[in-house]
This record gives sequence, C-alpha cells and structure tokens, in this order.
Amino acid sequence: MPGRRFPTSFPAESYTAVDGDETRLREIGRLQQRSRALETELAHQDEFLALLSHELRTPVNAILGWIQIASGRRTDGPTTRRALEVIGRNAALQMHLIDDLLDVSRIVTGKMQISSDPVDLGWWPRRRLTVSVLRPKGKPST
Repeated sequence: MPGRRFPTSFPAESYTAVDGDETRLREIGRLQQRSRALETELAHQDEFLALLSHELRTPVNAILGWIQIASGRRTDGPTTRRALEVIGRNAALQMHLIDDLLDVSRIVTGKMQISSDPVDLGWWPRRRLTVSVLRPKGKPST
C-alpha cells in the first residue's frame, strides 16, 4: 500500500567492514530483513481488511435494498415474504461473519481454547450421494 513502506534502501552488501565491524553489518542486514517482513505483513493485513469489508458490506446491501423495496411502496404478500426471507438470510450471514471474525480475534490473542476430538469425515461422501439421488430426472449430476 502506498505510504506504508519501511525504508530498505541501504543494502548491507554495499558496506565494507572497517576495523572488523562485522556485527554492525549483520545487524543492518537483520533490520532490513525485518523491515521487508513487516512490509509483507502490512500488505497481508491490508488485503484481509479489504476482503473483510467487502464480505461484511454485501449482506448489508441486500438487507437495505429489500427494506427499501418492502417499505417504499405497497407490496403484496409474496414480495413481503421474499423480502423477509432475504433480510433474514443476510442477517444470519452477517452474524456468522462477525462470529468468525471474533473467533479470529480470540485465536490471535490466545483466548481461544482448542480441543482435539475425533471427527467423522464419512459424512461428506454420504451427503454428496444423497444430493445426487435427490436430483430431478433429466438434469445431469455434476
């Protein structure tokens, strides 16, 4: 992101040791490496925030749009039901995203306790098979 770069314009290789000052050159190299790592970390944070803001905004846009449709004019029963379904689904999605974000925060701060339990991974193929069996005739399964 422009304006958030750390100075890395003094390559350690361009300096020569004077009076055995190898330690200083190693320290300059270490600081430059840390500076590059921080730049990369900031870029990842910026990318995460951009993605997060998009994911949080999308359900809100749907909610606000359907509220406008439902309240802006006389709506019939099916339109009102559709509006409430969309609003409910997107509000639930919003809550799920916020819960996930709070989980990430707990993980980062070390406040989440993780337990290891056995997991049945056999449900996935069974689910896939059920979906294929329930598919209407005439439509190919993918």
